[in-house]
Amino acid sequence: MKLVLDALGNQSIPMRSDATLDGEQISIARGALESGAVLLCASLFGNGLNYFFMLFLARQLGMEQFGLYALGVTLFNTALLVGCAGLDTGVIRFVSAYMAQGHAGAARRVIAIAVTVVTLLGVLLGIGFGMIAAPLSTQLYQKPGLAVVLLCFAPALVFALVGTVLLAALQAFQTVRYTVALKYLWEPVGKWVIAGIAIWAGWGLSGVVLGWVVVFGVTACLAGAVLVRQGRLGVADFAVLGRSEARALASYSAPLLFANLFGVVAPRADVMLLGYWVSAEDVGVYLAAFQTAAVLALILGAFDVVFAPIMSRAWAASDRLTFRESYAMVHRVAFTATVPMCVLLVVFADDVLRVFGSGFAAGGSILAILAVGYLVNASSGCANTVLLMSGHSRIVLINTVCYGTLLIGATAAMIPVWGPSGAALAASGSFALLNAVRVVQVWRLHRMLPWTLAIVKPLAAGGVMSLAVVLLKPYLATAAYLPLGLLACALYMLVLYAARLESDDALILTALAARVRMAAGWAR
Repeated sequence: MKLVLDALGNQSIPMRSDATLDGEQISIARGALESGAVLLCASLFGNGLNYFFMLFLARQLGMEQFGLYALGVTLFNTALLVGCAGLDTGVIRFVSAYMAQGHAGAARRVIAIAVTVVTLLGVLLGIGFGMIAAPLSTQLYQKPGLAVVLLCFAPALVFALVGTVLLAALQAFQTVRYTVALKYLWEPVGKWVIAGIAIWAGWGLSGVVLGWVVVFGVTACLAGAVLVRQGRLGVADFAVLGRSEARALASYSAPLLFANLFGVVAPRADVMLLGYWVSAEDVGVYLAAFQTAAVLALILGAFDVVFAPIMSRAWAASDRLTFRESYAMVHRVAFTATVPMCVLLVVFADDVLRVFGSGFAAGGSILAILAVGYLVNASSGCANTVLLMSGHSRIVLINTVCYGTLLIGATAAMIPVWGPSGAALAASGSFALLNAVRVVQVWRLHRMLPWTLAIVKPLAAGGVMSLAVVLLKPYLATAAYLPLGLLACALYMLVLYAARLESDDALILTALAARVRMAAGWAR
């Protein structure tokens, strides 16, 4: 991709004389973008199902039961991400690097080591989760109904941890189709079907949560079966665990384990602290707003997933040009696609949350604050992935510890004063500062920035789009809001087109359009 010099006058990024990529780079970029596009479509579908599943639960269970579900899911996800101990990222890093060097045996041993460790961690975490359920529910949160929810979540931890590592291994092999099928199709559909049966049978919230054990168990079994069938994992790999691979994986993942203690707990501190200060109903409103705003993270996340192994291989092969171009490309695509969605969530915040129930509309300001925070995240590109894939996991640790400390402190200070809105302000403000620090660190280490002059185009188009919606909305009935939103997105695209596309913009849109037209197809 042709790199445009940013406004700061960065002269250290190499430029190509041609206006377009050479044949090899075009092939790499197109394949990655097509995989990213299909993963984005799949993640939108899967997370869309998860979102409507949450809406379904809110309406079926009521605000209080939904609030207990929100707390339980937050604590479960916290235990899950901490329990991974950074091994999922380590698997992507080392499997990609070993495959690039032609060491397939070492790659298989890394997967076997990671699966063994997370299985043991999952058993320990599941036991601990069950033991603290009662005191956590009654003594800390003073919500006795939470204990049953946590006990039902405990057995799902083992399967969820193993499945996460196995899916990371498939990602390292750049096999996107299985991530699509399992994570974005089976898991949301399975949760929905089992929850519907549980509610119909009268099992209530406990039945809904126990369904997660089945869902994650199937994911782990199928992901493992795929790796075995492809010859990328076998019983012999568990019998001979390589010491050199284990040391390398432990050295890389250990800082991430400590980073996760802050990086995973801190972003969920808002919900956990809200559970102490406010009612279960308010926790449910905040979770609805948070999950709605989190849709914006799917765009950056989809392309981040695809480009992470590409960056790792480029770094291992000393291909600095591909490394730099991937960084800029992820930012451009993610930011351009995030702007219109952010505008819609901010302008229609109250109306979007009202679909959960009339009481949820009070969280409109929370949704707007969180949406802006995710837009800032998209504007920083995949800076954290650049640090990880280039081997700077200790810098990531320092970043995360500082971020976690700041976020927990800000959340604890703001929630007693402003309630859920204070939690949203603390989350978005801390996240923005963290991303700014990451961008500066990538600049100092690699002399590259995610921004180019092309960022002006989506900003201008977003401004025109937001102005049009704000001017027209007061004169329209609620039933006309959906057509208005679609027309606003069309206006955004029209402004981008009028601003003229550069040659590599056309490459991006061509790859995206090809996969959107065949969203049911598989990535290469």
